[in-house]
Amino acid sequence: MSSDKNTSAASESELKELHGRVARAYLTLLDRYESGEVKDIKGNVKAIPASVLASCAKFLADNGVDRPEREVDLDDPLNDELPDLDDERYA
Repeated sequence: MSSDKNTSAASESELKELHGRVARAYLTLLDRYESGEVKDIKGNVKAIPASVLASCAKFLADNGVDRPEREVDLDDPLNDELPDLDDERYA
């Protein structure tokens, strides 16, 4: 038999805390690679593995962060020529 504590759903605050911890773990891992702290057995600095980058990208996409926000110059005449990527046709 399972106890109620093991089968109850996580609270909203627990989910937010978990989300924050995962995000911070990704940031810490990326910082370690970028600072040269992660090395191979020969002592050479390792590049960030593609699997780590893909996992980070999936985490961002799953959280609705699939492209960086950018400043738009509303006076630029080419703005009318660009597709609206928020349109459901591009989803």
